Amino acid sequence: MAEKNLIPGSFQAYVDQTSKVRELYRAGNRRATYDGVNTLMVMLEARVGGIDAHSAEALWDFCYRVTPDEFHARDRHIRAKGAGSVKEHEEFMRNMEERAGMSF
Repeated sequence: MAEKNLIPGSFQAYVDQTSKVRELYRAGNRRATYDGVNTLMVMLEARVGGIDAHSAEALWDFCYRVTPDEFHARDRHIRAKGAGSVKEHEEFMRNMEERAGMSF
């Protein structure tokens, strides 16, 4: 969509960063994966590449949902979403994992 100028900005820096994080994760480098994920989150907060706020927030929320907690800086999420929202999300994920474990 960005290539066709339907949304503003360049997403190449995000593609590059997520590729880097994926390779770090695959290599088993947990600390560098943590740093890489949080660099991505900082990039989204700063709107690197001139991306619009809606796209940045949607990507930020998606990353928050799909990235394991061990790779997030929890304080960043509390600042962005509020302590109540973070606690609610963490409780939801614990419940989902517990239900999934019971289903087998």
